Amino acid sequence: MSTPLAHSRHGTGTPLVLLHGIGSGRRCWAPVTGLLTARHEVLAVDLPGFGDSPALPPGTAPTAGALAEAVGRFLDERGIDTAHVAGNSLGGWVGLELALAGRVRTLSLISPAGLWRETTPFTTRLLLRSFRLAAPWLAGPAAPLLRTAPTRAALLAGVHGRPGRVPYAHARAAARDMARATGFEATWRAVSTTRFTGGRAIDVPVRVAFGSRDAVLRAGRARFLDELPRGTESRVLPGCGHVPMHDAPEAVARFILAGTAEQARRPVLTVPAPPSRRGDRC
Repeated sequence: MSTPLAHSRHGTGTPLVLLHGIGSGRRCWAPVTGLLTARHEVLAVDLPGFGDSPALPPGTAPTAGALAEAVGRFLDERGIDTAHVAGNSLGGWVGLELALAGRVRTLSLISPAGLWRETTPFTTRLLLRSFRLAAPWLAGPAAPLLRTAPTRAALLAGVHGRPGRVPYAHARAAARDMARATGFEATWRAVSTTRFTGGRAIDVPVRVAFGSRDAVLRAGRARFLDELPRGTESRVLPGCGHVPMHDAPEAVARFILAGTAEQARRPVLTVPAPPSRRGDRC
């Protein structure tokens, strides 16, 4: 049974699919969408159980793989065999699963989830659970607190590197998306006790970037790159947090567009990079 996915579509060109993180929605990409449409048909998608998309059917655990299958069906319905994909947080993990399924042309990972060792690190669990608990309060009675930049900076510092740059309307919409995410709890249970594996088999260009102020996925705890394909490019987004689209929209757009251009530059024959050490991390 297919789960219809809410989405927005802008621009023309080769398709570029944007995937958000847990508790978020497609609107988080608004600051960068207009910077991508000159080269791509941009499809920002609400994953099952988030934004305006219904959850997966009862009995289907919303693992990253199952979410990727839902996005794959979304592509099938539009006659798209492969697409460029950019994913933030959980959306990055879903993008990796799509790449394993052969549905990706290039993959741009922004603070991707799943690159920890055994299970989700404690600090990541604590911050995400805190955001989930605070969301109804920030979306409702405490929403006026988000009107001033200093207050937004205090309340959103765990997610954004420059929270004062997040407009009030977007901050409240993000809190609302988190508060009403019907798929949050089931998805959290499905992904928090596992991790991404098997990425060495991916044979498309992959780039990964973490914000220098990302407090959700910390270096040495949740940024291990040894399960990514050989030759993966790693970058740091200066001054950016876990969700960097408002922190530095131009830098995020440049990162994604450099990734989508990689397919055209990629030679037919490549020499694999030397294997990374098991402890390699960003």
